[in-house]
Amino acid sequence: MNNKTNFFTRLVQNSIILSMLDRFTTFLRNLIKNGFFGFIFTGYTDDQKSLLFKERKSKSKIILFFSDLRHVICELIEHSFIINSVKKFFRSLLECRLKVIGIFLLSFGIYSSVIMIIKNIVNNRPLENILKLDFIILIILIIASLPIAFSKKTLHEALTSSYVGIKLLSFFEYEEDVFYGYKINGGHTLIAMITGFVLSVLTFWVSPIYIIGGLVVIVSLYMILIKPEIGAVLLFVLMPWLPTMVLTALVIYSVLCFALKIFRRKRIFKFDIIDVSVIGFMILTLFGGLISLSSESLKPALLMTCLMMSYFLVAHLPNNRKWIIKCSVGAVLSATVNSIYGIAAYYLGIGYSSKAWIDSEMFDNIAGRAVSTLENPNMLGEYLIIILPIAIAMIFGKGEGLRRLYALICSAIIGVCLILTWSRGAWLALVVALIILILIWHRRSIWLLFAGILSLPVAVTFLPQSILSRITSIGNMADSSTSYRVYTWQAAVNMIKNNLFTGIGIGENAWRRVYPLYSYMGVEAAPHSHNLFFQITLELGLFGLIVFLIFLFLVMKSAFSELRLLSDENVLLKGDLGIESNSDHGYNSNRITKLTKLQLKMSTAGPLCGLFAVLIQGLTDYSWYNYRLFLMFWLICGLVVAYSKSGRMYIVNENNAVRYDADTSYDSDIIIEKKKKSDIDKEKLTVVQ
Repeated sequence: MNNKTNFFTRLVQNSIILSMLDRFTTFLRNLIKNGFFGFIFTGYTDDQKSLLFKERKSKSKIILFFSDLRHVICELIEHSFIINSVKKFFRSLLECRLKVIGIFLLSFGIYSSVIMIIKNIVNNRPLENILKLDFIILIILIIASLPIAFSKKTLHEALTSSYVGIKLLSFFEYEEDVFYGYKINGGHTLIAMITGFVLSVLTFWVSPIYIIGGLVVIVSLYMILIKPEIGAVLLFVLMPWLPTMVLTALVIYSVLCFALKIFRRKRIFKFDIIDVSVIGFMILTLFGGLISLSSESLKPALLMTCLMMSYFLVAHLPNNRKWIIKCSVGAVLSATVNSIYGIAAYYLGIGYSSKAWIDSEMFDNIAGRAVSTLENPNMLGEYLIIILPIAIAMIFGKGEGLRRLYALICSAIIGVCLILTWSRGAWLALVVALIILILIWHRRSIWLLFAGILSLPVAVTFLPQSILSRITSIGNMADSSTSYRVYTWQAAVNMIKNNLFTGIGIGENAWRRVYPLYSYMGVEAAPHSHNLFFQITLELGLFGLIVFLIFLFLVMKSAFSELRLLSDENVLLKGDLGIESNSDHGYNSNRITKLTKLQLKMSTAGPLCGLFAVLIQGLTDYSWYNYRLFLMFWLICGLVVAYSKSGRMYIVNENNAVRYDADTSYDSDIIIEKKKKSDIDKEKLTVVQ
């Protein structure tokens, strides 16, 4: 068997045709990497800062005054009544016995159930109305509180000794020794019972779900105050589930907590040129709300500006790579659950699956389109194509994020839901994004593209007719959706010509005031231009589009600079991300280095390709029409920047491109001697709580 294998291996290696193809693919890859594209989109380093924000070497009296003022304010914050009261409350909660907490939950559940039954009897409602979501949740709460009520442990003992508790502490980056020195207070069962009863009385007017949710929100707000990174993870997880205003409040609160940490010098904020471009676009957005053809543009402009702040929350996480990974994992898991709901709604009619989004005459074999929680199939498609490349990148990676099997399952579920959106723009964007992902993955991945192109005639025969007809209808003016977009684009171009430098202002109301003057017959009710770049130009003018393109250029340059360095086999790394290898060559074994580089590349490539996907779909639809997707856009941009910054921190002496020969053995002491002092400082940096 081995002889046969060696024979076929030699046959492939000695094949002139395959050898020529291999050289050709290598030539194409090097052409892309070292040509005009590589020149434009690589070479960015963290040392490039805005000229407006250079650090001053000398400390003047004014700087010393503000430094002392900052110290005084920090002291006041540390010893304020509110901060100390909150700390004392949560410390008492951790010292409390689980028995007391269980009795509180049991009391609240029982009394709330009784009140719900009484309310139905008083209002002469049938008892069948009791069996709804509120009552079911209360029953689950009662059952879950029973074992807690018989426990003898305190809450902090349960967290540090149970499997679930240890996992939670690990997820939120808490060490077990953080609970050392806690005195067992225990709490009082009578007070717990009375508190549960008082809260249950409120359920006569308020749903118990809101009360339970309020308690969860209070705990979450405290945790975000301690660790603002939790707010970033929650934004990725909760984006498709919560209303826009709740998400906006979460963004503002998390950013304020992060700013407070920076002010107290417990977090690092390194201002760079990408941040300048974001702030510039935020300012232009505010001006688009203030100077508008509609008096109602200020509210959406303020909302968009607040949501854009989420970029800074995510982009400045590279000092702790674990939080960046948690953001990616949270986004993938949330999208998977959302996709399951969308699939169920499509087939079982649980949710909204409307035929209003499809040309019923041309596609009579398609029974509606999946929308899940985003209320629009195109918006759902956009959300899924942002997240799907991240999940697929985890499959190609080497253990960072979800395990391969779980990532594969999540990718399959998200992919099925994406098909059921029947969004042609999303499908096309995903194909382009996956091509880019494959090209980043391996230098010989062009072979896969050739194989894919050659297999297209065969693959088409296996596609269902509904999918095939949907694909072939792209560009067909007989499709009402296609003709509708084309005429809307023509009207948008005419609007841009007459408002090129000033724009019309932010929001749908400004669009409605101008669009009817340019609309074509039959498409008078378009809510937007169905093109992201047209819409930005219309609302903010040409200068707004230029600033946005500069921002995209800087983000991609940051990512491709890291990818180019990691693609070089001779670039030396500082660490190995904990990747295990069977090699015995020590710290810098070739295998561990290659696996580490591959993981760093794929972690950056996932969100980067998601960004490419949403920009490509933006050519056929206005990707920011849904504010929650506007939030996800800036979150994913922040994730790209965070991964690229974090990846470059693993590269030894990035500015001078320290290299080594593949056959040379290196000792860790020699590597440390070659590092710059700044690099050593970065490695030793620990973020204080």
